[in-house]
Amino acid sequence: MFNPGINDVYVVHTATTQYILRLSRVNRYGPFNESAYQFELELLHFLYQHGISVALPVARRNHEPLGILHAPEGKRYYVLFQYAEGKVIVAPTEAQATLIGTTLARFHCATNTFASMYTRFHLGEEYLINEPLRRLKKLPFITSADIDFLESLCITLRQSIRCLSQHNAEYGIVHGDFYWNNLHFAGNNITLFDFDYCGYGWRIWDMPHGERMPGCTIAIYPISLWMPFSVATNRSGH
Repeated sequence: MFNPGINDVYVVHTATTQYILRLSRVNRYGPFNESAYQFELELLHFLYQHGISVALPVARRNHEPLGILHAPEGKRYYVLFQYAEGKVIVAPTEAQATLIGTTLARFHCATNTFASMYTRFHLGEEYLINEPLRRLKKLPFITSADIDFLESLCITLRQSIRCLSQHNAEYGIVHGDFYWNNLHFAGNNITLFDFDYCGYGWRIWDMPHGERMPGCTIAIYPISLWMPFSVATNRSGH
């Protein structure tokens, strides 16, 4: 197993190549059903057809990429993906930061025309505020004072989120987990992968994180790289 987490992720080796097998967990956070997974896989093919380098799903013998494992704990969805060529760059140069910004803008612009018969969730008020609050309330160590504080905070957050624009330039399909560990560099090409959290949301969600600094739980790129990234993103369509 390569990475146990939200999903169980395996590297599958053959005599000539390697793949990534993603096996979903049961009762994971978010409305992940068959339609949501089909949306993701359809989006990947759309991006590939529009010149965005992505790790594509591999079809099974029945020509469908999405499989269902009927495990004792419930349905577990699985997909075999191509292994993205290249390697992770944890500390990109200015030129690489520019390439990241250009790639992100191209991704956002391309998805403005994507349409699917499948449904995918919105990374909005319900996903970001309401459902987390419901889950926090169920924790055995949460006190009434904690709940009062959280409910008050959520009122403020809801007011803030409702003021955000949902114009195409600001809102649309997002990768959902766009950071250094989900980008592989091969020369001057970037391949995107791990679209597990893709959905509809504010494009600012995809502003990339970077190297986790000592003693810091949040990973951000050095400030020196934000200018080339931002300039490239704006020039390419944002």
